[in-house]
Parts: sequence; C-alpha cells; structure tokens
Amino acid sequence: MKKICFVVVYFGKWPIWFPAFLHSCKKNPTVNWIFFTDCGSPAHHSPNVVFYNKTLSQMRELIKKKIGKESKLEDAYKVPDYKSAFGILFEDYLKDFDFWGHCDVDIIWGDIRKYTTEEILDKHDIFSTRKGRMSGHFSLFRNTLSINQLFRQSSEFAEVMQQVVCRGFDEEGMTRLVAQLAQASSIRVYWPKFLHNYADPKTDTPSKLPQYINKYFWEKGKLFDCTGEAAAEILYLHFMTWKKTLTGCEFSYGADPEKFYISYFQISMQPVSPPGGS
Repeated sequence: MKKICFVVVYFGKWPIWFPAFLHSCKKNPTVNWIFFTDCGSPAHHSPNVVFYNKTLSQMRELIKKKIGKESKLEDAYKVPDYKSAFGILFEDYLKDFDFWGHCDVDIIWGDIRKYTTEEILDKHDIFSTRKGRMSGHFSLFRNTLSINQLFRQSSEFAEVMQQVVCRGFDEEGMTRLVAQLAQASSIRVYWPKFLHNYADPKTDTPSKLPQYINKYFWEKGKLFDCTGEAAAEILYLHFMTWKKTLTGCEFSYGADPEKFYISYFQISMQPVSPPGGS
C-alpha cells in the first residue's frame, strides 16, 4: 500500500471543530498527517497525526534555506502560496512516504483510501479533487525530486514569493503549470471530476455550501451526503463557507463517537434543529 502523508502548516488558534477533524483522521489509520504549527499539540490525537512547533519566523527561515530566496510570509493567509513547495520544504520529514499532500482543516474526512486507490496512485503523479484544477484542500504528489520541484518550473512563483498578499498559487498558478505539463505528457494527473462535498452524479457543482442542517453525517470512518434523494458516500466535506457560522462541536479531543452530524452552525451527536427553533 502506498504511504500517504498530508502536510499542514497552520498558525493562530485551533478551530472549534478541530476535535472532529482529528477524529476523522484517526479513522483513516493508513493515512498520515504532519502539522507544523504555533498552536501546540492537542491533548489527545491518534498516532497517524503528529505535531511540530513552527513559528512564522522559522517558516521564513526554512523557505530561505530550502528555496534559496527571501519570502514575504508575514501571516497565515500567505501559507497557500507555499503549499506546492512542501515536498521540498519538509523533505526531511517525508522520506518514508510514497505520496505527500496538502490539505485544509475546515474539513471532515470520509474513507480516503476508497478514493485514492492503489490503481490510481500507480498510474498518476498528481491527484487533485477538483475537476481539471489543482485543489488547495486536497492534492497529492508523488514523492520524487522531479515532482517535488515542479513549482520551480512556474514563471510565476518567484514573483509570488515577493508579494505580501496571497495569490493562491497552490490552485491558480499550479493549475496553469500542471495543465501545461499534463498536455505535454510530462506528468500524469488525476483530476477527472469533483470529489469534494458532492457525490456522483453531482460532479460539476461548485463547493459553496448552503446553510444545510443534518445533511452530512459521519459514521464509523465514512462520510455521507444527504442533500439528494438518498445518502451517498463522499470523500470529504469542505465547509469553507461555514467557518464563521460553525461555532459548536459537541465533543472534545479524545472522544470516540461512532456517528456525528455536520451542520452549518454545529457538529452534533444527534440531528439538530435550526438555531432559535425556527
């Protein structure tokens, strides 16, 4: 089985839903996550998730050392511009893995291995969950020097490094580069359909979420979308547009729920009613 590790660089404060994120990681025991953060390590987490202390200043030093240029990394919002370089920046931590990836934490995972099959990984160098585009919240890269160095082939990257504002290079710039290389048959890319939030056949719907209540639930390592006529299993729920409204999680670190529901305002052990009882 191909060894997979996601790298997450996160600064600030752990979000309220982080216990649910970590629990969904725990139930993917053959997938690994490495966090570099100034938030500290949660009191309870599974062995496949590890945490290393890293400050913004240390991150800038690492970029200078590994890439050879000064960076304008002044806040956490700029981190996405460096996601595509994680294979080089954190190569010392990734030596034992066949694929490394980057992801976000405003996510609840389903059964990752069901979608990142051995057959797919054998035949591709890059795996993205966005149709025809690189995904900042889930992309995998074959852990080889040539693939890890891809970002250097972009004429945009040096300019991005010198700008304070985030340019979304992990998605925008890398999409342009990877599409060009894939068309030239220089690399093998898997991105035939949308795999985030929406189950087949709803593959062409964007990831913005209405204020759904009880329409997604996680159970024993699998995640289900109930926005259609029947529950359909999905890879993960990316609730980027709920980050300001999702202000409650009914369980904390170390809890072991068999099932929970993800609504726009709360993660709950049982179905919930709309806020205010309306």
